[in-house]
Amino acid sequence: MQTQNSTDKQTHFNIDPKVDYSTWYRRVLYDADIIDNRYPLKGMYAWRGRGLYMRKKLFQICEEKWRNMGVEDVEMPTLVPIDLLQKMEEHSLGVENHCYQIKQSGLSTITNALILPPSTHPSLQTLLSNTIHEHTLPYGIMTTTKIFRVGESRSLVPLIRSREMWWNEVHMSYISQKQAESSMNVVWENLNDVFDTFCVTGIRLRRPKWSTYPGAEYTECFDSILPNGRVLQIAAMHVRKNLKC
Repeated sequence: MQTQNSTDKQTHFNIDPKVDYSTWYRRVLYDADIIDNRYPLKGMYAWRGRGLYMRKKLFQICEEKWRNMGVEDVEMPTLVPIDLLQKMEEHSLGVENHCYQIKQSGLSTITNALILPPSTHPSLQTLLSNTIHEHTLPYGIMTTTKIFRVGESRSLVPLIRSREMWWNEVHMSYISQKQAESSMNVVWENLNDVFDTFCVTGIRLRRPKWSTYPGAEYTECFDSILPNGRVLQIAAMHVRKNLKC
Protein backbone atom coordinates (compact mmCIF):
# COMPACT_ATOMS: atom_id res chain seq x y z
CA MET A 1 0.00 0.00 0.00
CA GLN A 2 1.37 3.40 -0.98
CA THR A 3 0.88 6.57 1.00
CA GLN A 4 0.19 9.89 -0.67
CA ASN A 5 3.69 11.09 0.27
CA SER A 6 5.45 8.14 -1.36
CA THR A 7 3.38 8.61 -4.52
CA ASP A 8 4.29 12.30 -4.58
CA LYS A 9 7.98 11.51 -4.36
CA GLN A 10 7.72 9.09 -7.27
CA THR A 11 5.98 11.81 -9.28
CA HIS A 12 8.73 14.29 -8.44
CA PHE A 13 11.33 12.01 -9.96
CA ASN A 14 9.33 11.43 -13.12
CA ILE A 15 11.42 14.13 -14.78
CA ASP A 16 13.87 13.68 -17.64
CA PRO A 17 17.14 15.39 -16.54
CA LYS A 18 18.11 15.84 -20.19
CA VAL A 19 14.96 17.91 -20.73
CA ASP A 20 14.61 19.74 -17.40
CA TYR A 21 17.82 19.23 -15.47
CA SER A 22 17.29 22.20 -13.14
CA THR A 23 13.99 20.87 -11.77
CA TRP A 24 15.28 17.30 -11.60
CA TYR A 25 18.45 18.38 -9.75
CA ARG A 26 16.60 20.44 -7.15
CA ARG A 27 14.05 17.71 -6.50
CA VAL A 28 16.84 15.22 -5.85
CA LEU A 29 18.52 17.61 -3.41
CA TYR A 30 15.33 18.37 -1.48
CA ASP A 31 13.44 15.06 -1.62
CA ALA A 32 16.53 13.01 -0.73
CA ASP A 33 17.11 15.19 2.36
CA ILE A 34 20.49 16.41 1.13
CA ILE A 35 19.90 20.11 1.77
CA ASP A 36 17.08 22.41 2.85
CA ASN A 37 16.67 25.64 0.91
CA ARG A 38 14.30 27.41 3.29
CA TYR A 39 17.03 29.21 5.26
CA PRO A 40 16.19 32.95 5.02
CA LEU A 41 19.36 33.87 3.11
CA LYS A 42 19.41 33.02 -0.57
CA GLY A 43 22.47 31.08 -1.70
CA MET A 44 23.13 29.54 1.72
CA TYR A 45 21.63 26.18 2.62
CA ALA A 46 21.13 23.94 5.63
CA TRP A 47 22.76 20.51 5.27
CA ARG A 48 20.43 17.66 6.22
CA GLY A 49 21.32 14.18 7.41
CA ARG A 50 22.08 12.38 4.16
CA GLY A 51 23.76 15.37 2.57
CA LEU A 52 25.94 16.02 5.60
CA TYR A 53 27.00 12.37 5.69
CA MET A 54 27.95 12.41 1.99
CA ARG A 55 29.82 15.71 2.22
CA LYS A 56 31.83 14.56 5.25
CA LYS A 57 32.57 11.22 3.59
CA LEU A 58 33.78 12.92 0.41
CA PHE A 59 36.19 15.19 2.23
CA GLN A 60 37.31 12.38 4.53
CA ILE A 61 38.33 10.28 1.51
CA CYS A 62 40.12 13.20 -0.15
CA GLU A 63 41.97 14.24 3.01
CA GLU A 64 43.17 10.71 3.66
CA LYS A 65 44.65 10.52 0.16
CA TRP A 66 46.49 13.85 0.61
CA ARG A 67 47.83 12.73 4.01
CA ASN A 68 49.21 9.59 2.37
CA MET A 69 51.16 11.95 0.08
CA GLY A 70 52.71 13.65 3.12
CA VAL A 71 50.42 16.69 3.17
CA GLU A 72 49.88 18.32 6.56
CA ASP A 73 46.47 19.33 7.91
CA VAL A 74 46.16 22.98 8.91
CA GLU A 75 43.32 25.24 9.97
CA MET A 76 43.31 28.91 9.04
CA PRO A 77 41.45 31.95 10.42
CA THR A 78 38.10 32.64 8.79
CA LEU A 79 38.79 36.30 8.04
CA VAL A 80 41.48 37.73 5.76
CA PRO A 81 42.60 41.40 5.82
CA ILE A 82 41.87 42.95 2.45
CA ASP A 83 45.42 44.27 2.04
CA LEU A 84 46.74 40.69 2.18
CA LEU A 85 44.42 39.76 -0.66
CA GLN A 86 45.49 42.79 -2.67
CA LYS A 87 49.18 41.95 -2.28
CA MET A 88 48.56 38.84 -4.32
CA GLU A 89 48.37 40.08 -7.89
CA GLU A 90 45.99 37.43 -9.10
CA HIS A 91 43.37 38.43 -6.52
CA SER A 92 43.75 42.21 -6.55
CA LEU A 93 41.54 43.14 -9.51
CA GLY A 94 37.88 43.65 -8.69
CA VAL A 95 38.19 42.18 -5.21
CA GLU A 96 35.51 44.52 -3.86
CA ASN A 97 33.01 43.12 -6.36
CA HIS A 98 33.49 39.48 -5.41
CA CYS A 99 33.94 39.37 -1.62
CA TYR A 100 31.85 39.95 1.44
CA GLN A 101 33.58 42.67 3.43
CA ILE A 102 33.44 43.54 7.12
CA LYS A 103 34.01 47.26 7.58
CA GLN A 104 32.67 47.76 11.09
CA SER A 105 33.57 46.30 14.49
CA GLY A 106 30.76 47.12 16.86
CA LEU A 107 30.32 50.87 16.41
CA SER A 108 33.89 51.43 15.19
CA THR A 109 34.91 51.61 11.54
CA ILE A 110 37.63 49.18 10.43
CA THR A 111 40.26 50.97 8.36
CA ASN A 112 41.64 47.81 6.75
CA ALA A 113 38.51 45.88 5.79
CA LEU A 114 38.24 42.19 6.61
CA ILE A 115 36.87 39.79 4.05
CA LEU A 116 35.20 36.41 4.02
CA PRO A 117 37.60 34.84 1.50
CA PRO A 118 36.41 33.50 -1.88
CA SER A 119 39.07 30.76 -1.61
CA THR A 120 41.67 29.62 0.90
CA HIS A 121 44.53 30.59 -1.42
CA PRO A 122 45.60 33.80 0.38
CA SER A 123 45.73 32.24 3.85
CA LEU A 124 47.34 28.96 2.76
CA GLN A 125 49.94 30.73 0.63
CA THR A 126 50.79 33.01 3.56
CA LEU A 127 51.27 30.06 5.91
CA LEU A 128 53.30 28.15 3.32
CA SER A 129 55.57 31.17 2.79
CA ASN A 130 56.09 31.54 6.54
CA THR A 131 56.90 27.88 7.23
CA ILE A 132 58.47 26.42 4.08
CA HIS A 133 62.01 27.11 5.31
CA GLU A 134 61.38 24.80 8.26
CA HIS A 135 60.78 21.79 6.01
CA THR A 136 62.48 19.65 3.41
CA LEU A 137 60.80 19.71 0.01
CA PRO A 138 58.40 18.45 -1.13
CA TYR A 139 56.14 19.97 1.50
CA GLY A 140 52.39 20.53 1.43
CA ILE A 141 49.52 21.81 3.53
CA MET A 142 45.76 21.46 3.16
CA THR A 143 42.56 22.68 4.71
CA THR A 144 38.85 21.95 4.42
CA THR A 145 36.63 24.88 5.30
CA LYS A 146 33.89 27.21 4.13
CA ILE A 147 34.47 29.89 1.51
CA PHE A 148 32.18 32.74 0.51
CA ARG A 149 31.46 34.31 -2.86
CA VAL A 150 29.15 37.12 -3.85
CA GLY A 151 26.72 35.99 -6.53
CA GLU A 152 23.72 37.45 -8.28
CA SER A 153 20.49 35.86 -7.07
CA ARG A 154 19.45 34.70 -10.53
CA SER A 155 22.74 32.83 -11.08
CA LEU A 156 22.70 30.82 -7.83
CA VAL A 157 22.49 27.01 -8.07
CA PRO A 158 22.49 24.90 -4.87
CA LEU A 159 25.91 23.30 -4.19
CA ILE A 160 27.17 24.39 -7.63
CA ARG A 161 27.13 28.17 -7.46
CA SER A 162 26.35 29.21 -3.89
CA ARG A 163 27.29 32.12 -1.67
CA GLU A 164 28.67 29.76 0.97
CA MET A 165 30.54 26.61 -0.09
CA TRP A 166 32.61 23.87 1.48
CA TRP A 167 36.09 23.73 0.00
CA ASN A 168 39.17 21.51 0.12
CA GLU A 169 42.44 23.09 -1.03
CA VAL A 170 46.01 21.81 -1.05
CA HIS A 171 49.21 23.82 -1.57
CA MET A 172 52.46 21.93 -2.27
CA SER A 173 56.01 23.07 -2.98
CA TYR A 174 58.69 21.13 -4.85
CA ILE A 175 62.34 21.41 -5.72
CA SER A 176 61.70 21.22 -9.46
CA GLN A 177 58.89 21.34 -12.01
CA LYS A 178 59.65 17.73 -12.93
CA GLN A 179 59.03 16.69 -9.33
CA ALA A 180 55.84 18.76 -9.24
CA GLU A 181 54.45 17.25 -12.43
CA SER A 182 55.24 13.74 -11.24
CA SER A 183 53.28 14.46 -8.07
CA MET A 184 50.42 15.89 -10.12
CA ASN A 185 49.99 12.56 -11.87
CA VAL A 186 49.67 10.87 -8.47
CA VAL A 187 47.11 13.47 -7.42
CA TRP A 188 45.07 12.81 -10.55
CA GLU A 189 45.18 9.07 -9.88
CA ASN A 190 43.87 9.73 -6.38
CA LEU A 191 41.16 12.04 -7.68
CA ASN A 192 40.09 9.46 -10.26
CA ASP A 193 39.65 6.98 -7.40
CA VAL A 194 37.43 9.51 -5.61
CA PHE A 195 35.40 10.18 -8.75
CA ASP A 196 34.93 6.45 -9.33
CA THR A 197 33.78 6.00 -5.73
CA PHE A 198 31.08 8.64 -6.21
CA CYS A 199 30.25 7.61 -9.82
CA VAL A 200 31.39 10.94 -11.28
CA THR A 201 32.47 10.84 -14.91
CA GLY A 202 34.45 13.45 -16.83
CA ILE A 203 37.70 14.27 -18.55
CA ARG A 204 41.05 15.74 -17.52
CA LEU A 205 41.92 18.85 -19.54
CA ARG A 206 44.57 21.55 -19.72
CA ARG A 207 43.02 25.01 -19.84
CA PRO A 208 43.96 27.38 -22.70
CA LYS A 209 46.13 30.34 -21.73
CA TRP A 210 43.19 32.75 -21.50
CA SER A 211 41.51 30.43 -19.00
CA THR A 212 44.64 29.63 -16.95
CA TYR A 213 44.62 30.64 -13.29
CA PRO A 214 46.29 34.09 -12.98
CA GLY A 215 49.98 33.69 -12.19
CA ALA A 216 50.07 30.00 -13.08
CA GLU A 217 52.27 28.39 -15.71
CA TYR A 218 49.30 26.23 -16.63
CA THR A 219 46.04 24.89 -15.19
CA GLU A 220 44.68 21.37 -15.42
CA CYS A 221 41.11 20.55 -14.51
CA PHE A 222 38.51 17.79 -14.44
CA ASP A 223 35.30 18.70 -16.27
CA SER A 224 32.10 16.69 -15.98
CA ILE A 225 29.28 16.88 -18.53
CA LEU A 226 25.85 17.22 -16.92
CA PRO A 227 22.77 15.47 -18.35
CA ASN A 228 21.63 18.73 -19.98
CA GLY A 229 24.95 19.08 -21.85
CA ARG A 230 26.44 21.79 -19.68
CA VAL A 231 29.96 21.41 -18.30
CA LEU A 232 30.85 21.58 -14.60
CA GLN A 233 34.44 21.88 -13.34
CA ILE A 234 34.92 19.40 -10.49
CA ALA A 235 38.59 19.89 -9.61
CA ALA A 236 41.57 21.95 -10.76
CA MET A 237 45.35 22.14 -10.26
CA HIS A 238 47.63 25.08 -11.00
CA VAL A 239 51.39 24.89 -11.56
CA ARG A 240 53.37 27.99 -10.65
CA LYS A 241 57.11 28.66 -10.86
CA ASN A 242 59.60 30.53 -8.71
CA LEU A 243 57.31 31.70 -5.94
CA LYS A 244 59.02 34.02 -3.51
CA CYS A 245 58.85 32.61 -0.01
